[in-house]
Amino acid sequence: AQAASPAKKAAVPPTPPGVKVSFTEIDEALCSICFKDEEDDDQILFCDTCDLAFHQSCEGVSVVPDGDWHCSRCNTKAKSKKATPSSKKTPARRARAAPKPAESEEDEDLLKEAEDPEDEDDFEERKPARKKAKSAGSGAKGAGSSAKKIGGVQGVKLTPEEEAALPVISEPQLMFNDLVAKIPALGELAKRLDQRPIRVATMCSGTESPLLALDMIGRACKEQYGVPFKVEHVFSCEIEPFKQAYIERNFSPPLLFRDVRELGREKATTAYGSLALVPGDVDLLVAGTSCVDYSNLNNQKKDLDEAGESGQTFRGMMQWLDTQRPPVVILENVCSAPWERVQERFAQHVDLLVAGTSCVDYSNLNNQKKDLDEERFAQHGYHAAFMRVDTKQHYIPHTRTRGYLVATLADDPEIPQRWQEMVRSLARPSSSTLEAFLLPSDDPRVHRARLDLAEKKDARARTITDWGKCESRHQRARAEESLGLKRPLTGWGEGGQSKLPDFGWHDWGKAQTERVLDLMDIDYLRLAVLGTDSNYKTLVWNLSQNVDRTTGSVRAGICPCLTPSMVPYVTNRGGPLVGIEALSLQGIPVDDLLLTRESEDNMADLAGNAMSTTVVGTATIAALILGQDALLALKRPRRMPEAVKGKRVAGAGEMEGTKKASEVNGEKELAAGPLELASRSVHLAELIAGAEQSARR
Repeated sequence: AQAASPAKKAAVPPTPPGVKVSFTEIDEALCSICFKDEEDDDQILFCDTCDLAFHQSCEGVSVVPDGDWHCSRCNTKAKSKKATPSSKKTPARRARAAPKPAESEEDEDLLKEAEDPEDEDDFEERKPARKKAKSAGSGAKGAGSSAKKIGGVQGVKLTPEEEAALPVISEPQLMFNDLVAKIPALGELAKRLDQRPIRVATMCSGTESPLLALDMIGRACKEQYGVPFKVEHVFSCEIEPFKQAYIERNFSPPLLFRDVRELGREKATTAYGSLALVPGDVDLLVAGTSCVDYSNLNNQKKDLDEAGESGQTFRGMMQWLDTQRPPVVILENVCSAPWERVQERFAQHVDLLVAGTSCVDYSNLNNQKKDLDEERFAQHGYHAAFMRVDTKQHYIPHTRTRGYLVATLADDPEIPQRWQEMVRSLARPSSSTLEAFLLPSDDPRVHRARLDLAEKKDARARTITDWGKCESRHQRARAEESLGLKRPLTGWGEGGQSKLPDFGWHDWGKAQTERVLDLMDIDYLRLAVLGTDSNYKTLVWNLSQNVDRTTGSVRAGICPCLTPSMVPYVTNRGGPLVGIEALSLQGIPVDDLLLTRESEDNMADLAGNAMSTTVVGTATIAALILGQDALLALKRPRRMPEAVKGKRVAGAGEMEGTKKASEVNGEKELAAGPLELASRSVHLAELIAGAEQSARR
């Protein structure tokens, strides 16, 4: 067995047949089961068959073996035939003796690590990453947790015992109460703002998770520090009609634009089809531009500069930044996005409005030329950095790894790196299991979801489908893993209907295709071989994947990465996650939202494309605290397009040339007089005549 060495990096996902991967340049390794690094007494072992990394404790290995070692999954697959010895001519991979590096990883390295196997948005092999830097004293191992102060936050790295003792938190507001309690600097920022709201714009955020997070942060700040943390929503931008309706119903933004590609213009089209001036007086922009061209599920990827949806939405956002230049920007996307190039774009973006300014000081006809302040010009570029964040390390039992980038106009170029460290220090592993986010079976919302699924079944009356292409894969998996031909979970027959367990959702099961039903049986048998009855465990199987992309061996109590088209089957429920539960697994306070018009498919789309509130909230708090000087003391004036000057913009306050809201036309002609409230007698006929005169015709 080979253990992680100082030259190792994170374990990569299973390699396609016929493709050889070299691990000689990979740096550190994360366990493929718990996704944590090596501990002092719990070393990382590499399987000599699949090359995945595992903790000793996660695989039940008490002593590091001297020769080849195979994980439990590979041993199960090899039962049908003799296990062939590894063809690799490398020395036996032993436990690492070098000290564990300190918590000073570069985020560029983090993004180059392999995605969690449960996160299906990123399966491509990563480029070799640089070796982690070792800080002074990193070899010293102290008892208990280690702490360091970052950005006014006491960051604490918890031991496994301390993690197990964490109180259970499953309500989104309680998560933010716990988060804000660790950040006294947020209360100080609220005092410095002195009731001034943070003006926020969102682009392509779908569920508006940033606004939900900021609302819960404001409540927690008021409760913890007695200071209001106010937020003003300037505008949203969303192209999907049902998401526009969701945003309008739940957030009522002053402006809701339709297409992010139009925001670089003076006017853009709203969701209602009219043209409106694009506001620019914004403190914070949070954007989640399209990821369709970067996803590893896309076989026809397109680059940042190509005419794909992802590149077009990104360029539309950057065009708005060219003219409006908010001091803080947060960008979210999948880990396979070209983050290095995005970071370079932010660093290269300079103030384009310098073009067209007066040339009198630069003209050759001027004998007293004045030079342009180069340092001041350089300050117009953004300082940016990105990192990879996992939702299950931020309160919620949901494996969802995403890339986040912060860009700031602050003078200090080290702020983005300090932001990375602060976000890491605020990580708090989930202490609640998946059951806490599931609704009771008798909840009316679950009942409505089942009715929705039953209606879809009746509408498209399941027909016998030809699943020959998938059948060969399924038969090969059954043969290689010695699973047999039985179908103990669904009991379906060729062209027949399924019969789920008594507790299962039979109406849902009858609507499923042969491929899905057979995959459920294979996943059930895979766990049965290991001695586990999945009907008594809270597991989530992704039934939208092929048999060779999912094994059913996900962690109990942890939800795999939710995607819009996913079929998330809960094993001890006998049915799928419903849309409102999927939203709650993104940290969205579903009880505070009006979700009366959205179908199950709509809510699955909302949840699959949403930012996790705890993650985007943590990233936002860190960015605002570290970039507060840029918020409060900008060296550049706020700018708007020329056509906007002198006009009223939503939430921007009164501009020069407009009347104050308190002024009334003809106010000077009004005369003061005594107010008489004495009653006088009025005849009925007079009242009737007056009523007739005032009636609408």
